[in-house]
Amino acid sequence: MRRYHDMGFLMGLPFEEFCDLSILASKKIQEEEIRAQWTALLPFMFMKFLKYVPFQEYLESCTGATVDMRPKEEIIAEIMALHGMESMEDGNI
Repeated sequence: MRRYHDMGFLMGLPFEEFCDLSILASKKIQEEEIRAQWTALLPFMFMKFLKYVPFQEYLESCTGATVDMRPKEEIIAEIMALHGMESMEDGNI
């Protein structure tokens, strides 16, 4: 194992690069944990007890990558436009 002599490399990194590396490592660890969860669910997906979800889709749903981050006013305006509404008083969505 390359445990101890790699510490010199880490200690020599500029702070910003060290932070970037730490964030990347954290994301990779999180992805490995989520992959383990997904792998444990695979038998149930294949037996049709659960709906099959590709790993990338499962990863995105677990990490919140699919959450709509637009301002609420923009989301409400889009919903109203889809329902042909001018204002909230026009009816129920």
